[in-house]
Formats: sequence, structure tokens, C-alpha cells
Amino acid sequence: MRIAGVVMCLAVAAAYVVVWPGWRREAAWSLSVRFVLRWFHSLTWVLIAAWVWTLHSYYGLAALAVYLIFLGTWFRARRAS
Repeated sequence: MRIAGVVMCLAVAAAYVVVWPGWRREAAWSLSVRFVLRWFHSLTWVLIAAWVWTLHSYYGLAALAVYLIFLGTWFRARRAS
């Protein structure tokens, strides 16, 4: 069961690496905002996959932290544009 969970998480991460939605006003954002919005969602899924595989809580906490940073950056970028 864990292998299926890891595969699903990595598939979602790969989908966000390959197909990034992007936004029209992306050029106005700083490099750090673009980096966070481009990579942190995929990184969250990779960390969730690591957590599912190992069941170490620090992977889950790291995934939560990365996702909260992603969400905060996304809300600030959307509000600013």
C-alpha cells in the first residue's frame, strides 16, 4: 500500500514539474516568488512521498512547512497583481 501512495505522490509532483499553470503577470514577480510558485508545490509532494515511504514525522512537517510557504506566497502574489 505504501508503494502505491509513493507512486501517486510522485506522479502528482511530476505533473506539476512538467505542466506548470503559470500566470499572466508572472514577469512582474521577483525571482524568489517565481521560484517558490514554480517548485514548492512539487517539493511538497516529494516530501509527502518520503513521509509515506519512511513514516518519519519530520518529512510530514517539512511538507507542511513548504506548502504553507507556497500558499502564503501564492496569496500574496495574487493579491499584489
